Amino acid sequence: MKVEGAFYPVLFGAIGNKYFLLIKSGRAIEIPSSFLTGQNQLPAVIMHSSIQWSPNPDGISSAVLTWKDNDNFRTLVITSDGRVFDAGQTYFAGKISSSVNGESVKVDHDGRIFELSQAKTLVADTRVITEQGEWTTAGKIQDQTQTPKPSGSSSITTLNNEQFHLKDPSVRQFLRDIEKTMNNEVFGQEEAVKIFIDSVKAKASSPSDQPIFMLAMGSTGLGKSEIFKVWTMQRYGSLDRLLDIDLGKIKSPHQLDVFFGVPAGYKGADSPGPLESFLMKYEKSGGVILFDEIGNIGDDKTEDGRRTRAEFLKNLYSILDNGRWTSPSTGRTYSLKNIEIGGTTNEGQELFQGLSKDHERLEKWSRNKNSDHLGQMLKDRYGWLEALVARLNGNIALFKPSTPEARRHVVERTLKQIANGLKNEHGFSSIAYNSETVATLAESFFVIDQGHRSIQTVPKIDFKKLITDAIIDLYESNGSPEGMAVELIVNDNFAKIKGSKSLSARSIPLTLKLTKNEQNPRFYEIDIVHRAPRVDSLDRQTTHLVRVHEAGHALVNDPLLTRRVVTLISAVPSGSAGGYVIREVTPGKNGPLHRENVIAELGTMLAGNVAEKMYFQRGSTAWSEDLETARNYATRVLVAGLSDQTLNFRIVNGKVDTSNEAFQEELKTLLREGYEFAETRLRQHWKTFRALVATLAKEPEMNRQQFEKILKENPSEPMPLQENYLRNKPKTGSGVSCQHVFN
Repeated sequence: MKVEGAFYPVLFGAIGNKYFLLIKSGRAIEIPSSFLTGQNQLPAVIMHSSIQWSPNPDGISSAVLTWKDNDNFRTLVITSDGRVFDAGQTYFAGKISSSVNGESVKVDHDGRIFELSQAKTLVADTRVITEQGEWTTAGKIQDQTQTPKPSGSSSITTLNNEQFHLKDPSVRQFLRDIEKTMNNEVFGQEEAVKIFIDSVKAKASSPSDQPIFMLAMGSTGLGKSEIFKVWTMQRYGSLDRLLDIDLGKIKSPHQLDVFFGVPAGYKGADSPGPLESFLMKYEKSGGVILFDEIGNIGDDKTEDGRRTRAEFLKNLYSILDNGRWTSPSTGRTYSLKNIEIGGTTNEGQELFQGLSKDHERLEKWSRNKNSDHLGQMLKDRYGWLEALVARLNGNIALFKPSTPEARRHVVERTLKQIANGLKNEHGFSSIAYNSETVATLAESFFVIDQGHRSIQTVPKIDFKKLITDAIIDLYESNGSPEGMAVELIVNDNFAKIKGSKSLSARSIPLTLKLTKNEQNPRFYEIDIVHRAPRVDSLDRQTTHLVRVHEAGHALVNDPLLTRRVVTLISAVPSGSAGGYVIREVTPGKNGPLHRENVIAELGTMLAGNVAEKMYFQRGSTAWSEDLETARNYATRVLVAGLSDQTLNFRIVNGKVDTSNEAFQEELKTLLREGYEFAETRLRQHWKTFRALVATLAKEPEMNRQQFEKILKENPSEPMPLQENYLRNKPKTGSGVSCQHVFN
């Protein structure tokens, strides 16, 4: 059979059971056996009876031969230098334009699809030939008439952006599931995930030329970069679709040019920069660009550094404003409509400086997370252009500070990943660990300034080092890890030495127990106390005081009035500080504050000190920060106009004079009423309060479910009359009285 090609005539021939292609140059190219049918025969149907030759940028021409093998398309690719490649079910490559059943597809040498029509039945890999004769996958085109994915599946890794349409049932399923999927991966950052996914959904319903963009702000180690990596894997199935640029390494305009592209006429302009190379591949099929560490670009102390930062922000504005980018090297303009863009910056982390407790950082986050407030901060404090901030469209997320629950999730996920790898690599039957080990790793090694990275060091370094020693020992003793069960145990004896004055006796052993068929266990152990940040012990009396104090905060909180629910109580002292209570805003309970709401909130803030005085008949002087927090809160609401006395407050330079006598008197009244609210509520629920204190003595941390279980099992009973008299009997040196505090 003779096929007339656009470049060479080609002859098909057979010698025995071998089939060959004979091209004009005289080369005889053997057809791979994978291209023969079961009867070692060439397929009978040759699509279009044509071979199209097309040179690639290296001057090597390639040809594509396509036929139908049963219900599948099969493709053979030959090159002008005599090589043959099996392209599987792909029917296009290089700059080949093919048409099957009336469907037209064009792909350039980088595998980018630049024309696709009536894509209904095509399911094909888009592949390109490298200079070394290897196939690389540039992505896939998905059948738009495919069966929808089963419920629970949330990852679409094969959809081309041009087909990301709500008509497609798999796209709808993806959008239904993706937020939940990402929250499982980037735990504790529900609000940031929602901001990003809301942008995705908004564009899906009304496609535009503007790229999706979100700026992630806040402290290190909380998952700012991770959110974009997780999205890339879920959306595209490979981190090859992520261009991750560490801007912290860029300190001069020249380094910035290396990324965006060297202007024409300058050295290096003939080679596309990383951004253009990425867009050459994924302009049509989609991808993610991550501008990491924007706050660290340049150096504010030098003119070069300031110019570098300004130049980057200018480029970013142009990208977001136009939805297009023109290469300074080649002059080619790329559309960014199929690209998601992320930015991360540590700007905003100073909001949390000096705050050592989780609940303090969460409170600060809650007051500053509003996107309008964050946008103003970017302009006023960090010099972002007003026009650029406006282009962010409110897609700014201040990442939530770490919580105990988030830390434990990170530890458990890290251990699970490591365990799966070890089981696959070495054949361990199981690698187990209990909740106490997870809790110890999450709390004993957490360092605020390092975020979740600090609690991943022990699993990634010490655990893996210890298990490597165990594996070596097993092989050296004529054994193997195959079928061995591993148990990981970590204990911190800090809780047992709280009454001591020195921590020299503290130890945190990491122990591995290896068994096979539950016989002859082997133990391997190292002390990892050097990994833990230093803490100071508290005496037993102070530890009990912490339990009473935090129980007071939790019990006095009335969710109906404060609109906040208790989600965590910790009576674990840290340093000279006590524990904390985390309360989260009840969804859908926003609205104007009335006086009763403010009184209840103040009562909750002051309840720790009130509980101490009622329980011990004395109050400590170490909790003045609660009073300061309450004063600041009351001052804010009075300035906002809560009180009927607002019109009588003195105004100076357009602002309420908080030092004015009338203002101070109203402030004292609010604080006094808050104190009395706490006292009344504790008396009414005294039995429940005592049960809560007793439970914290056994379990110093409890979540919302455990707390609400205690409330249910210990119904409210008021303080007995005799105890009420004794606990409220005046006593010399009994601490700070309500009257003294507020006067």
